[in-house]
Amino acid sequence: TGAAGGVGYAYADELVRRGHQVVICDVKDPSKAVEALKAKYPDAQGLIYGTACDVSSIESVGKLIDFVKEKIGTVHYWINNAGINGGRQRFTELSTETVEAVVKINLGGILICTHAAMKMMEEQVGVESHIFNTVGSGVKGGGTPGY
Repeated sequence: TGAAGGVGYAYADELVRRGHQVVICDVKDPSKAVEALKAKYPDAQGLIYGTACDVSSIESVGKLIDFVKEKIGTVHYWINNAGINGGRQRFTELSTETVEAVVKINLGGILICTHAAMKMMEEQVGVESHIFNTVGSGVKGGGTPGY
């Protein structure tokens, strides 16, 4: 999740480089990220897919799971990477709405996605699968130089 840019894109890039199928999902349209990886790895056509997903929405994550099953079938790695930080300001200066959005995406999103991914992985009898959760530089309010 959160793979249209930053660290999430770097994860997708590395997985494609290693020959894995990848679904890039992000709350924003991931088409540019998908096309960039296809251009970088011309032999990886058919390995890279993209779809929009709001990780704080059970319905949206359900659609993501359906997309993943349709496009790649078996999942070996799931990376929960989507997150927001509310901007570069003191926590006490954030609006209540911003704090709520951070919790919905950074906590709710990981729980919703992990729950959905685990249910899908349980159906993959005999397949070793892994879920990774990341915490980005957003916890300090900064960007991620180099990504």
